[in-house]
Amino acid sequence: MSIQDQLHQDYLTAFKGHDQKTVDALRLMKAAVKNAEIELRHEPLTDPEVIIVLTREAKRRKESITVYQQGKRDDLAAIEALELTVIEKYLPAQISDSDLESAVQAVIDDLKPTAKDFGKVMSAVMAKVKGQADGNRVSAAVKQHLK
Repeated sequence: MSIQDQLHQDYLTAFKGHDQKTVDALRLMKAAVKNAEIELRHEPLTDPEVIIVLTREAKRRKESITVYQQGKRDDLAAIEALELTVIEKYLPAQISDSDLESAVQAVIDDLKPTAKDFGKVMSAVMAKVKGQADGNRVSAAVKQHLK
């Protein structure tokens, strides 16, 4: 079953179960996927494309949570946090720090970069971990190895 089919099935289940918060989160996810389909001008999106869209939505939720907490709006931060937990159910599992470190080390061993080649290493590592690690985590690991 594709991710879009799973989203739709979970949406119907939450709707029938009167779980309004989950319905709202799933509705936002479905809308984001539909907007991406319109933007890319093809239907349906493949699972990797849906993962990219959902990763973008998760990043937006994380940023919103930070902003709301800084503005002392814990009620809105809680809503965003709930949406984030729903989104994360459809994303691939994040790799462990040790696996990320070994991936970074493998790329560094292959490329033999200098301290100025941060961008090359970042792009190679991001391609290798494909959605399994947040860009901030990858950036921190690459910076640590390129010191």
